[in-house]
Amino acid sequence: MDTLDNLTHFFIGCNLLNQLENVLYLKRFKKLVHIYMKGNLFSNEDDYQFFIVAFFPNLTVLDNKLILQELKEKASSKYQDDIEKRNQEESQKQLAEEVLQKQEAELNLHKEAFVEYLDGPHLFKSMFDEDTFSSDRRSVPGIEDLLQSFENQMVGLCKQLFDRGLAEREQRERELKSFSSSQDEVETHYKNQAIQVLEDFNRQHKERIKKLEQLTLRNSVSEELSRGYDEINKLSERLMTLEFKLISKLEENIRNVETCISDKVTDFIEIAQETFTECRNLEDDFHHKVQEIIDATLENVAKGSQVENLPHDVKMLFTDKIKVMHALNTNHKLHLLTLNDREQKLLTSVSSWKIAFFKDVHDKVTQQNRTRISDIHRYADFLRKQLERFH
Repeated sequence: MDTLDNLTHFFIGCNLLNQLENVLYLKRFKKLVHIYMKGNLFSNEDDYQFFIVAFFPNLTVLDNKLILQELKEKASSKYQDDIEKRNQEESQKQLAEEVLQKQEAELNLHKEAFVEYLDGPHLFKSMFDEDTFSSDRRSVPGIEDLLQSFENQMVGLCKQLFDRGLAEREQRERELKSFSSSQDEVETHYKNQAIQVLEDFNRQHKERIKKLEQLTLRNSVSEELSRGYDEINKLSERLMTLEFKLISKLEENIRNVETCISDKVTDFIEIAQETFTECRNLEDDFHHKVQEIIDATLENVAKGSQVENLPHDVKMLFTDKIKVMHALNTNHKLHLLTLNDREQKLLTSVSSWKIAFFKDVHDKVTQQNRTRISDIHRYADFLRKQLERFH
């Protein structure tokens, strides 16, 4: 029912509805003017009419009875507080839905640019989702500053790639819009030529049919039929020639835009690869610096030296050097794996989009070409059958 935007009359009488609140579902139908609910369980309640009239101010008829102004005023007064409360709730709900729709629209746009979730710290934070050593490591003096510096630099790189992705998407959209317009112009041009050819032929063909209907001598009929068949063959040739020129021009346009888009995709892929290489370099640098601090901390703990601001539980962890170094190296590999996965996702998405898009373009042109050729043959056969009756 949700799609019935023009619903004006709703009849659901003599059913087993017993919750008056459920009727409020119908408020979404803004053009509703007549409701019939008599015979339901709630229709015997004292407030039934007041409730319906109050919450459906646009109604003019309830249970086949005209709603008087006096009833509307009493209903509105009785449920004024409830109506205001519900309107406020609906406004808040609508606002929340609009915010959600806006967020979804932005995310879809980012996905079309292949840079979703690269406009903030999402990728950086996802690197540490499975980092079991992260909280303990941060307790070690000096590491928190390194981590913050690492995050700032990586988020900056991701934002640059994000902005470039959106810019590339806008350029692609302009190129593809221009391409689509060019294809339409070419098709219109050759369609108009084909129409002119058909109009000229049909005019002559009608005259030939009239002439054949008037001829009585068999030799004259045979000669006119022969000329008619020749003209049909010539018509087919002219239309096929136009079709060949059309498909050649369309394919030329496709090759041109495919080259342009391929170059842009290649440039964007190279930029993305450079960005992720820089991110991996940042991770390597961060890992090595953290490793130096961890080594020094392990050495101090082993010597029994006092490590400033190091919690007791973390200090106990640092008594097991093998475990600490294993955790450090494992998490380093996880961080690099997260970067590699996101890079591969971006590269695969870009390449897959390009392949799928131009496959659809080629398939559409090919299918339309086959359809037009089939139409030419079928029309020629139709014309020939018109002449066959004169044999």
